[in-house]
Amino acid sequence: MDYLAGDFLIRLKNASMARKRQFTVPMSAFNLAIARLLRKMGILALVKLPKNKLKPFTVEVNYYQGVNSKPVLADVKLFSKPGRRYYASASELPFSQGKGLVVVSTPKGIMTASQARKMNVGGEVIAVISIN
Repeated sequence: MDYLAGDFLIRLKNASMARKRQFTVPMSAFNLAIARLLRKMGILALVKLPKNKLKPFTVEVNYYQGVNSKPVLADVKLFSKPGRRYYASASELPFSQGKGLVVVSTPKGIMTASQARKMNVGGEVIAVISIN
């Protein structure tokens, strides 16, 4: 796991807790792949790339519609950290408890644990993301 990925996920958690709409993320292929996955899963509303590929990109947190407008994201728990990596085979991948998803870095790219199980690939478990 790229150390910036952990930083990105914690920034996402902090932004949703503080009810911020947008924040910037340092550009890396790993961060961009995670952002695109989270956009596809409905946790992020927008991923906006800059014209200069070296500058940070902007992401927009997705909120439920309504009076209270709670963020879609409830919590982020990092599994792998720079000092301790967590690898699992396809059969050992953790399940998300309740509503949420497990982000896994596999040889076939960044995906959820359920997608990795279907493709029968293991990899590094990045984080468990809980959804409201």
